[in-house]
Amino acid sequence: MMLAAVLLAMAGQAAAQDVHQARVDLGEPAQGYAFYNRPGATVAEHNAELARCAADTWFGEDGQEFRRMGLAYELFWGGTARAVPVVKTENCMIARGWRVFELESAEGAAVAGLSGAALAERAGPWLGAETPPGRLVRSFTNQLARPNGYGTASRPRPASPGHISLKIFMEGDASVELPLLDLRAVFKQPRAKTLRWPQLPEPAPGNAIVIMRLSGTHYALAFEQDVEDSAPLGQSFGAMPSRNGRWVAVEVPAGRWRIARIQSLNLCFGSPAFEVAAGEVVYAGHFDTAGARLGPDLDLAPVRAAVQGPVVERLRPAVYRNGSTGDCNMPNIGYALEFPGAEFEPGYRGGSVAAAPAP
Repeated sequence: MMLAAVLLAMAGQAAAQDVHQARVDLGEPAQGYAFYNRPGATVAEHNAELARCAADTWFGEDGQEFRRMGLAYELFWGGTARAVPVVKTENCMIARGWRVFELESAEGAAVAGLSGAALAERAGPWLGAETPPGRLVRSFTNQLARPNGYGTASRPRPASPGHISLKIFMEGDASVELPLLDLRAVFKQPRAKTLRWPQLPEPAPGNAIVIMRLSGTHYALAFEQDVEDSAPLGQSFGAMPSRNGRWVAVEVPAGRWRIARIQSLNLCFGSPAFEVAAGEVVYAGHFDTAGARLGPDLDLAPVRAAVQGPVVERLRPAVYRNGSTGDCNMPNIGYALEFPGAEFEPGYRGGSVAAAPAP
């Protein structure tokens, strides 16, 4: 059985449904007769990218060649959890520049009934078309920068068994090898030292202080230390917001710090990061996790008025750069976030850098 058959098994037997929503759902795969599209892409590129995304987002203990029957069985009996590997793969495709289109029911059913050369001749050109048929249902538009415009399903529906891209993938006989994962690291990330607010001490040698403020209702936000793959697991810090704004101050090792998670979303495909040197006091900003704009608001006046201690004299705003990446082989769903106006890391090829325009 080929990899696409596994993804179809993970998709389950859900019928095609209308996915028009006031809020974009980043935690559920596209419904109906969907297919992935990137202008100029070939069928081979589509299949290779889908295989790469499946491997890059897999979370499990088996690092050997993909045991497709075993995986399909496990995920098929996983209830709503069988939708998670599908949406993780789909979010990866979107973060790497692919769009998701859905055919109307009659045309979709006709195409889904094809196979072999007939399927390739009919649907293959759509994968790289500038204006493919159907309606655009998903693409990267930096949704996480607008907290009141997206959500993540608590009980996601699996994708339709009529998913066109997965059938094309299956016809292409694609395969994938999974990385060898150390699952212990996921649960052993050390936490940065939280400081008592508002009286802040001097940081220890080699360390710095980072301050942030979180407003909203329920979306937590977390940072993590950006370390090389060969280095020990970096520290992290984060907090839940409050309606009136929660101040958080932490003592951290000097270095580069990236936004790692918002709510349950893993920002492994790209997120803003900033540098902090030893002895510095950096304001990461005020984040509104429930409003029309996440932020950050880097105005120093509110934090200067709130914090106490001599460190306030060294306070400066964080300077963010988009495009830091993390580990997507995690249990939670991945996506990307960008701060409008911030520069990008050299060589970054995801998010809005890769996104195709709307047709």
